[in-house]
Amino acid sequence: MNIIAGISNVNSPELIRSYAEAGVDEFFIGYIADSWSQNYGWEVSCNRREYANCNYLSVEEIENLVSIIHNNNRKVLLTLNAHEYNNEQIKQLFRMLDDIKHIPFDAFIVSNFALMLEIRKAGIETPINISIGSGANTYEAINFYTTNIENIGRVVLPRKLTFNEMTKIAEKAVKNGIKLEVFGLTDACFFNDEYCFSWHGILNKSFCNSPMYKNRITNSRLFDANWKQTISKTPIELYYNKKIQVEQEIQKLKTKLSFERTVPPIGNEEMSKLHILNVIGKCGLCAIQKLKELGVDAVKVPLRGFMSTQANIEVIKLVKTIVEEPDATPEFCQKALNSPNFCSGNNCFYNYPHSN
Repeated sequence: MNIIAGISNVNSPELIRSYAEAGVDEFFIGYIADSWSQNYGWEVSCNRREYANCNYLSVEEIENLVSIIHNNNRKVLLTLNAHEYNNEQIKQLFRMLDDIKHIPFDAFIVSNFALMLEIRKAGIETPINISIGSGANTYEAINFYTTNIENIGRVVLPRKLTFNEMTKIAEKAVKNGIKLEVFGLTDACFFNDEYCFSWHGILNKSFCNSPMYKNRITNSRLFDANWKQTISKTPIELYYNKKIQVEQEIQKLKTKLSFERTVPPIGNEEMSKLHILNVIGKCGLCAIQKLKELGVDAVKVPLRGFMSTQANIEVIKLVKTIVEEPDATPEFCQKALNSPNFCSGNNCFYNYPHSN
């Protein structure tokens, strides 16, 4: 079972090598060109991550990155996984693809069926991985994509599927040579991911960051009603030329708001564990053994945008340990994670009453 992890432009070449050494077999990235930003601002992304530091911003960056990853004998995939694009956005997207057509990506990750058709119509033969946003909830849905789109690499199964459902899908998919991928960790979607047309950015106050979910930690990260006026004090041309500086302005505002809350001090060891659990979010690690037995090809560790690099490496090592363990029972996984309170809560993927 391969481990696939997301990375972003804050990751140095040395860190990417550390990720590879820790166990990552494939990396996926996002790319947003200046032309896209100038047309749609920083609120709208072509890959469901609005933050500048979640994406690579120039062709030169990507050329260097892909070379580093391939030199480490790892694969690299490009995310084009927004749920929908209008006609003008698809045209803009293909201008971006034309700029990077010489870069040998190992696959694209795509949600939108129309975009898949257009990619093939344009003569682009790069394998397409069917994103979780495509809604491949049944084998019939998977068969629809593989029948109508040539050269499908893998299909990502939705996080809300039970073991019984995944077993039925995997039996047919593996028999027909279709590779499957699952999420190993990160926050679950409150809704059904493929039917969610909200934006992911915290700035955009999407449904999944709504104050209606008062038990969610994300509620404490929401901006006040004047956030856009505050951010807009930064000249807009600075965004186009030095996007990271704008992200820093945003981060300063978030930090200011967070310090308005009283948080009791904790020790370094506890803080390190909190960083790791924050990266994990929700967890499907106990399911890996069964997923391996089903013939699932890859487990996703979506680290794109997570800034705690040491915690990221520890999480990768944890996933690698479980993937390589020949009998990774739930007890083994919980001992490896070493956080009884986390494992005793409602933090599991695939943990449904009828999932066994």
